Amino acid sequence: GDAGTDAAQADEARVSVSSSSRAAYWLMEVRDGGTLIRTVRQETKGVSDLLRWDGRSYEGPVVSPGAYQIQVSAMDSQGNLDAGCTTTVEVEQAYTQPERQP
Repeated sequence: GDAGTDAAQADEARVSVSSSSRAAYWLMEVRDGGTLIRTVRQETKGVSDLLRWDGRSYEGPVVSPGAYQIQVSAMDSQGNLDAGCTTTVEVEQAYTQPERQP
């Protein structure tokens, strides 16, 4: 994580993706162990793109430190997914709200 004083300054995971065929969307699923904690669907800009995960779960807060699996699949306009690929990212330090000074 970074030492910013604002959650908007938190780091993000960036995943470079490409497909041999033109997909309509990229589907990125983030898991903690086997539990799905976030899904990001992004329209494609071409056969390769840069996807971003802001380190947050569905509930909104930045996740706890640990290893998270990211699976990315190309999705056609009918909702069909390719086999996809998986990588692991390590969250080293979660964002914490600084204490307010009186």
